[in-house]
Amino acid sequence: MGWSYLPICTLTREPVNGCCRKFHDKKLVTCHAGFTHFFDEVRSKDLPDLRNEIYSYFRGRSNFYRYGNAENGYLFTYRMAEEVKAIFKKYGYDAPRYDRTFESLSFHE
Repeated sequence: MGWSYLPICTLTREPVNGCCRKFHDKKLVTCHAGFTHFFDEVRSKDLPDLRNEIYSYFRGRSNFYRYGNAENGYLFTYRMAEEVKAIFKKYGYDAPRYDRTFESLSFHE
């Protein structure tokens, strides 16, 4: 019996294309950060409901600010921006503005 150099997941699960089905290639993704002007265009009558729905999307205010500052790997990706854009559109607004856009490596999206 020799040593196997395959990852443990390929030994215990059926591989897909020779890789663990949980494996994701790293890739460059477009991210957004800086939410200081996120709610600037929102009318005050819509602000509480829209803000609560956005906070709910981010699973809380603290996560909203973490994504807004791109802290510790919290990457606000293009896909997420499209989902937030749909929430704003539901209230009759254009997509929110971001302070900066940058490219980053992502291992999952």
